[in-house]
Amino acid sequence: MLRMRFLASDYNPQLLVLGEKPDLAAFAEILKTFARTGAAIDLAAAGVVSTNVQVTLSEPEPGETMGLWPQGDMPNSLHWRVPREAASAFAEDVDAVAAGRDPAGSATLECQVRGETPVKATTGEWEDAFFGER
Repeated sequence: MLRMRFLASDYNPQLLVLGEKPDLAAFAEILKTFARTGAAIDLAAAGVVSTNVQVTLSEPEPGETMGLWPQGDMPNSLHWRVPREAASAFAEDVDAVAAGRDPAGSATLECQVRGETPVKATTGEWEDAFFGER
């Protein structure tokens, strides 16, 4: 199952996107679709399960800051503003983890903007118990 969880922190917040390798391949496909079409995507509607965050992926409008940021005053609603070219590169990074020979791995997806929240796509590095699952 492809899952995401927002790890809020004053010093190192992150959005974890995790699953088995086929799940990460599916996440890469979501990124590729966005890179191809530029249409906004609600990650939950696209199949990324979460119990603590809602994330919308879209292109930044002129004047908007790239990266993952809180949406308005809703701390568990995030807006991931990514140029289509960056989404394509992110998809390649996630595909490399999904196709890798190692049992665990990750790709950190950032737009290189100071203060943005990184997205970490990972497999084999977190236990289901972390998500309250058995």
